[in-house]
Amino acid sequence: CGLRLRKAVQHNVCLIPFGGGTNVVGAVEPDPSETKRMIVTMDMRRMGRLLAVDQESKTAVFEAGVLGPALEEQLEKHGLTL
Repeated sequence: CGLRLRKAVQHNVCLIPFGGGTNVVGAVEPDPSETKRMIVTMDMRRMGRLLAVDQESKTAVFEAGVLGPALEEQLEKHGLTL
């Protein structure tokens, strides 16, 4: 994923993240004014890990592709929930 991102930046490619297909508002559609650059969607579905938990503030940081059930399962291990 990191190499692809660096290459996209290097070649001025417009990246649109795709998290799991649960969004119904057309979030993968590019800005209509983007007519000069290549447009690529980047699949984030395998990015579902819990990265950090702050027990004091009861907050957590997840990768971009995590879905609700997996998020809950990972939070539960730390005594947290949505």
